[in-house]
Amino acid sequence: MNGLNKIWQFGSKEPIQRIGILVLTVGIISLLSWIYKENLDLHQILNPEYFPQRRDGLFFHLFLYFLPIGFLLSWGYLLLLKIKRWVFYKKPSGEKLIFKDNLSAFSFATTIHKPLFEKNQMSFGIIQEVIHNNNSIQGFLVQLANSEGTTLVAGINDKYQNSLGKNDLVYWGFVSPSKEHFKFEASGYILALLEPEYDVDKKEWLIAKDLTK
Repeated sequence: MNGLNKIWQFGSKEPIQRIGILVLTVGIISLLSWIYKENLDLHQILNPEYFPQRRDGLFFHLFLYFLPIGFLLSWGYLLLLKIKRWVFYKKPSGEKLIFKDNLSAFSFATTIHKPLFEKNQMSFGIIQEVIHNNNSIQGFLVQLANSEGTTLVAGINDKYQNSLGKNDLVYWGFVSPSKEHFKFEASGYILALLEPEYDVDKKEWLIAKDLTK
């Protein structure tokens, strides 16, 4: 069951993937209806000569389009993302990349980074939300750059928490996986505040302020 749950989560994590599953479901119903109507066997299903013709109802044609589209939008979504990045993003050239704002920098970072859930390792992220409790800052919701999907974690820094805000770029360090809060995949410390500037040769982001001192 754990294996099936992982497969389901892989294909339904993002909203667009869940739409893809609905499209795929309609395609499957269309295919089953066509099989029942024509009493087809497996060999005939795969033979284009037995595909619906113009005289057949529109619904019977849907599986020809909805099955591949639904699969690509659900379990093939990560492949579509990689193709998109390959088409629209060029390999960085030159010594430094300076972005117009933090959101642009984070968008680029999602094409080159993956989260590191290991001790003494830093991950690139952006603060999505400041979490308050009784009018005081309890922590931060941080989205980590991930070329394979969306990764949300909890971040804290008691000493410099008042210097941090939404859309700040940060380095985040892993402490432990999250077991109590479904929204977070892990908890860790916010280690540095970053500028939207990337050194291509060193493969490092410019640190605006070290938050560990």
